[in-house]
Amino acid sequence: ISREIELSGFDSEVFTCTLNIPISVKLREKSISTFFNQKTKESHWNGPNINKYSVKEIWKMLILPKVEEMTSKRQTTSLASSPFSVNIFFSYSNDEIDCKNL
Repeated sequence: ISREIELSGFDSEVFTCTLNIPISVKLREKSISTFFNQKTKESHWNGPNINKYSVKEIWKMLILPKVEEMTSKRQTTSLASSPFSVNIFFSYSNDEIDCKNL
């Protein structure tokens, strides 16, 4: 990601980032979340909310600081503050097959 940002030659000091993940990942995320919520209710566990962060949010929390460090650019959440948008698309070759099975 950092290499592609540098190769773009875009001179903006800030960038926005969008992440698109396969629908099968989103379905699995929901399934796991539902499972844990059911289990925690059954055991009367009073821990933190399992649904607090999505896969996309966790990915952004882990990866974007590294991208910022490697590119000397700062990520922003406002499209208005940066004309430079980094769009990341994750693909999964069996996404449609998995969705049919799920």
